[in-house]
Amino acid sequence: MGHNDHIDFDLYDRIKELLDLGHFEEGTMEYGIALFVVDNGVEALSPKQRVVWEKGIVPILNKPINDEEEFQLAANEDRLREAFEKPEG
Repeated sequence: MGHNDHIDFDLYDRIKELLDLGHFEEGTMEYGIALFVVDNGVEALSPKQRVVWEKGIVPILNKPINDEEEFQLAANEDRLREAFEKPEG
């Protein structure tokens, strides 16, 4: 195993993008934990850090951050809605 096997590179890229766009205020607990996860992975969080992760960071990670993501999210929601709609008749 390599020294970076614990890193989820998609998550890493997402966090870095959000940090660069200013979605986390520098010096806050959320900012520090996001940086920690980039370097160490989610599994390395303490129980208290995990609470901050779940309540303060995950909701930000799940929001679309540009028009392309907003469109993709809407398209996915439409497909799900259509898949579960019952045909009338």
